[in-house]
Amino acid sequence: MAEQAAARKGDSIWSVTFVVLCFISLFQSIGQFMMNTILPLYADSFGATPTVVGIAVGCFAITALLTRPFATPAFDSFSKKKIFFCAILLVMVCSFLYGFVRSVPALIAVRMLHGFAMGCTGPLALALATESLPPSHLGRGISIFSLAMTVAQALGPALGLWLIDAVGFIWTFRIAGISMIVAAILILFIKERPNPLRPPYKIEFKRIIAVGAIPPALLTCIFSSCNTSVMSFIALYANALGVAGIGVYFVINSILMLGTRPLFGRLVDRFGYRPVIIPALIAFAVAFVVIAYARTLEMFMVAGVITACGYGACIPQLQALAMGSVPRSRSGAASGTHFTGLDIAMLFGPIISGSVAETFHGITGDTVAGYSDMYLVAAAVVVAGIVLFCLLYPRMMRNIERANEINRINREKRLKIRKEQEAINANTPKADE
Repeated sequence: MAEQAAARKGDSIWSVTFVVLCFISLFQSIGQFMMNTILPLYADSFGATPTVVGIAVGCFAITALLTRPFATPAFDSFSKKKIFFCAILLVMVCSFLYGFVRSVPALIAVRMLHGFAMGCTGPLALALATESLPPSHLGRGISIFSLAMTVAQALGPALGLWLIDAVGFIWTFRIAGISMIVAAILILFIKERPNPLRPPYKIEFKRIIAVGAIPPALLTCIFSSCNTSVMSFIALYANALGVAGIGVYFVINSILMLGTRPLFGRLVDRFGYRPVIIPALIAFAVAFVVIAYARTLEMFMVAGVITACGYGACIPQLQALAMGSVPRSRSGAASGTHFTGLDIAMLFGPIISGSVAETFHGITGDTVAGYSDMYLVAAAVVVAGIVLFCLLYPRMMRNIERANEINRINREKRLKIRKEQEAINANTPKADE
C-alpha cells in the first residue's frame, strides 16, 4: 500500500516544468492572438486592399507548414529546450521588427519570419509538456495545458485592440516583444530529461511525420476545419441576421472551456477516450445545427455553451491521443504531426467554408440561407468524422499500447546506460591519485 501511495504521489502532473510551460504557452499565445487581431488593422493603415491584408496574415500559416519538414526532425535529435529558447527569441525579434515596418512587402517578410518561429514554438511546447506528464494523467495534463490557448483566445484580441487605442501600434508591438522576453527567461527554469538515445538529425518522412499520430491528427484537421467556419464567418452571419453583440458567443465559449477542459481530461484518464470524445463530437454537431437555425443572440449563446462542451472538449483529447500514440522519444515528431493537421485546417478551412457558403448563396439568392446551409454541411462533416473516429479508434489504441511498450524498453536502456556510466566513473582513478 505504501508503494502504491508513493506511485500515486509521483504521478502528479504539477511539476515545475509543466507549470512553467503552461505560463510560457499563455504568454506566446496571447502574443499570437494579439498579432492576428491587430495586423490586419496595421496593414490597412498602409492602404492595403482586403486581398493583400489576407495574404499578409495568411502567409504566417504557410511559412509554419514549410518549416515543419526541416524543423521537426531536429526536435527529437537535439535539445528541445535550446531550440525552444531560440524560437522564442526569434518571435521576440519579430515583435519588435513589426514596429519598424512601413510597407506591405516588409510586413509580409516579417510575418513569414514570424511564422517560421511559431512553427517551432507550438510543437516544442506541446512536446516538452507531454514529456513532463505521467502517462496515466496525459489526458488531464494536456487538457490543462491547452487552457493557456483558451485564455489567450479570450484575452489576446481584446488586449491587442485596447493597447493600440491606448499606446498605438508601435508600443503594442514592443509590449508583445517584452512578453516574449519573459517567456524566454521562464524557459531557463525548464528541466529537460537527458536522452542518450537521440537519433541523428536526418530529413526523411518518418522523422517529419509520426505515422502513429496521423489518425488523431487527421481527425483534428477535419474538426478544426469545421470550427474555422465559426471563427471566420459567425460575425458576418450575425450581421446578416441583424443580431448585435455576437462577441458574447466567444466570451461564453471561452469561459465554459476553462471549466470543462480539466473535467473532460479527468474523465478520459478514468474512463478512456471513446466514452468522452464521442459524446463531445455529437455535441459539436448539435452546436452547428443550433447555429444554422439561430435567429437571436440567446440562441447563439446556447450554441457557444454546446460548442465548449463539444469542440472544446474533444480537441485536447485528440491532441493527447496523438502524443500518446508514439514513443516519448518521438514526441517532437508527434507534436509536429498534430500541428500540421491544425495548420492545414486553419489555412484551408476558411476557404472551403467560404466556398460552401457562396455556393448556397448562389443557389438560394439569400445571404442568411447561404451561411445557414454552410453550418448544416459542417454538422454533416462532424457526423462523418464521428464515424471515422470509431473506425480509427482500435488502431489508435494499438498504437498507444505499442508506444507504451517501446517507452518501457527505452527506460530500461537508459537505466542500463546510466548504470554503466556510473560504474565507469566509480572505477576511473581521480587525478590526484
